[in-house]
Order: sequence, then C-alpha cells, then structure tokens
Amino acid sequence: MKKVLLASTALLLTAGFASAQSIELSGSASAGLQYDENQTGNEVVVANEVDFTISGSGATDTGLEFGAFIDIDESDIDGAEVFISGVFGTVTVGDIDPATDTFGIADVGYDGIGVDDAAEQYKNATAGADIHYAYAASGLTFSASVEFGDEESYAAAVEYEAQGFSGGLGYITDSDADNNTWTIAAGYGQGPLSVNGMYSDWSGGGEGYGVDVSFDTGAATITAAYSNATGSSAGGPLGDSYGIGFSVPLGGGLEVAGGIGSVRPDVDPGDPEEPARAVADLGLTMSF
Repeated sequence: MKKVLLASTALLLTAGFASAQSIELSGSASAGLQYDENQTGNEVVVANEVDFTISGSGATDTGLEFGAFIDIDESDIDGAEVFISGVFGTVTVGDIDPATDTFGIADVGYDGIGVDDAAEQYKNATAGADIHYAYAASGLTFSASVEFGDEESYAAAVEYEAQGFSGGLGYITDSDADNNTWTIAAGYGQGPLSVNGMYSDWSGGGEGYGVDVSFDTGAATITAAYSNATGSSAGGPLGDSYGIGFSVPLGGGLEVAGGIGSVRPDVDPGDPEEPARAVADLGLTMSF
C-alpha cells in the first residue's frame, strides 16, 4: 500500500514544472550525565546522541509544494517522509505519527527524564500511521491519519490557538474495537509564564493526565511537570511522576539543561504499578 501511495504522490509532483528546489542538512546533538537510582551497576552514566535530518523541497509553477525528509542518527536511518502541500492542505506519507501525537506535556532535563510518559502513553491507543493529512487556517488546525495493513487505525484531531490560549480534541481507534482513545488538551501563555495540560481516556481501561508550568526568567527557563496514569497500562508507567528542570541558552544553538524528579518505571499491560525512583540528568544540547 505504501508503494501505491508513493507512486500516486510521484504522479502528482509531475503536475507542474518544478520552479524551485533545495536540499538542506540540519541536526542536533546532546551529551551529559544521567542518574537513575534503580540502574543496575552504575547509577550515573554518560550518554550522548547525534541526529541529522536531510530535507529536500521544491515548488511547481502551479503552486504545489513538495518534499521529503530522512532522519539519520548514530545507530540507524529512519523517519523517511514524503509530502505534498497546496491550498488543500498537506499530505504526508511515510514513517509518521498519528494525528493525536501532537498532544502532550513538557518533560524536564536535557534529554527528558520521563515525567510525561504516564500521561502520554494512551493518546495514540498503541496505533501508528502511514498517511497524514493537515489543514490550517485562522488559528484552527485539522489533522487526520490512517494506518493500513493488519493493524488498521484511524485518527482525527482538531486544535485551536489564539491570543495565548490553545486547546485540542483528538480521537484514535484501530481494528481492535476495544482499542480507542479520546484526548483533550488545553494551554495558556502570557508573557514569561505558560501552562499546559492534557487528559486521555483509553478504552483498554486506562486514564492518563498531566500538567506542566514554565517560567522564562530571561536568563533561564524553569519547567515543572506532573503526570499520572490509573487503571491498566498501555506499556507505560502507572501512578504519579513529577519533576522540575531548567534550560539556559548559551547562544548559537547551544544550551545547558538539567532536571530532577520522581518517575515510575514502565509496566506491561495488566501488571500493577511499580514504586517510583529518583532520576536526574544534566548536560548540553546543540542544534545546527
């Protein structure tokens, strides 16, 4: 099915002569120390990640925009995507996330210590996506996604943002009638302060919710987050997790960041919650 979709996209791209084309290379990297009191052996480890994205784009004389992305990290090449965009919106095909994946709360730390995992584990109902559609106008964004194959899934989301307020509602379901999720999210930002929250109700018997608060002091951004999951796990943690962190921009795409918190470990569906453990990290992030 993906081959058919890609072939169809290729035909669409021939609708007009390409008048502007470009290829860009961008990337990010991080390095630092990570602490986990339950880590077997050394509780503190040194970690680093490197990620590059190659993106190509073009435009036709008829107003169509098109392009592709591919992600390269230290161990794999993935994240291949192809898109076409116009007055009708944007259609993306490839290794993509469902329409409901945009909902969430902030994590803390330079690499993320996992405070948000409990709240966010249900939003995609364990489903994926092969094709994604999005249309935005006047602060309103509508998106939908479909996954084909043995595990068919369908998702839709509506989000709105204006005058500091944001909100959204999403629904996702797959071929298993007992696997669907409703998610609602809201946020507000005024000056240096921002607050965001979300709630998900999974038909598999789980509920997740969370909130984050960030304050920009000018020299640094301080973020605190809390999340909780009850009922059955969808592969993430059960119980509450919380933490606080900071990030300080050093200029040129370099930041120093860190976080500390109490986070629950992941559990398999049907298993009870596990005790929380102390986690922390401190390191550098780079974008170029």
